[in-house]
Amino acid sequence: MPIQAGALGLPVITTDINGCNEIIEDKRNGLLIPVKDTDALYSAMYKIKNDEELKEHLASNARYMIESRYDKHKIWDELFAEYNKLLIHHAHKS
Repeated sequence: MPIQAGALGLPVITTDINGCNEIIEDKRNGLLIPVKDTDALYSAMYKIKNDEELKEHLASNARYMIESRYDKHKIWDELFAEYNKLLIHHAHKS
């Protein structure tokens, strides 16, 4: 869900675990909190609700960071380049 929220320009609060912490950078496009830490969750929710400057900062970075990392054309280009390398390598072996 962090990718979808970011694509909508929404700041994200998520736990600092693999996957989530690869998408969300703490205090850049969302807030990372420790696993099972209800106090940290409350604090993060309070900050986003009451700190308009922080909320705007996170929101303004959210969509850009998702688009720059997960743009389908970028992924397609990288896949295409990898396939070409494999084809060239295979052709040299034959």
